[in-house]
Amino acid sequence: MASNEPWIARARTMAEVAGHDPDARIAGPGGKLMPAWSAFRAAAMAALKAEADAAARAPIIPPQAPEFQGSPLKVIGEHDPNTIAQMQTCMGV
Repeated sequence: MASNEPWIARARTMAEVAGHDPDARIAGPGGKLMPAWSAFRAAAMAALKAEADAAARAPIIPPQAPEFQGSPLKVIGEHDPNTIAQMQTCMGV
């Protein structure tokens, strides 16, 4: 039975990285045979949840207010022209 659940793909990859054939049959709870990748199910689900949680906590920086975009840049000292151009680009965002 095929499924497009992302954790299944992650579990299959985890099984391969661990040196197992993901489709090999192993004994599961109660002695019932199951594919080797299913032994990595909980770890795959936890990894995907951790990634989603981290993405949700990532700071979202709002764009520069329009009135401040392209503001004049006061440069003190000597700097590489590329550095100044990069700062002007940042100020325009």
